[in-house]
Amino acid sequence: MRNIIVQQFFKITGNFIYLIASIALVSISTVMIVYALSQVIQAIITQELVIDKLQGGISLIVIAIAGFDVSKYLTEEEVLRERELRSPREARQTLTKFMIIILIEISLNPWSSPSVMARKM
Repeated sequence: MRNIIVQQFFKITGNFIYLIASIALVSISTVMIVYALSQVIQAIITQELVIDKLQGGISLIVIAIAGFDVSKYLTEEEVLRERELRSPREARQTLTKFMIIILIEISLNPWSSPSVMARKM
């Protein structure tokens, strides 16, 4: 009986943490998209080099979409679904998709590249 209560507590706590992380990712991704659009609009209004702002905006939007996708993954796989019900094939597909999202986000994020990190040191 006590073991079941402890398991339920950790399941609910874990789901709550994943839900909070998912909400945070959606919020941050939304802010990134709004910021990217505002930078492009500001560049157009002030007649700056729009192409630089467009490139930065595209990068931010792609990273934000990856953030939305990770948030969706967390919500679907960790909060809404029972983990014991997944087949090995489905688990492999989900893990592959998640790893591809992380690799794309790392490769597109200029602040995480090794050359930028070395210059900061």
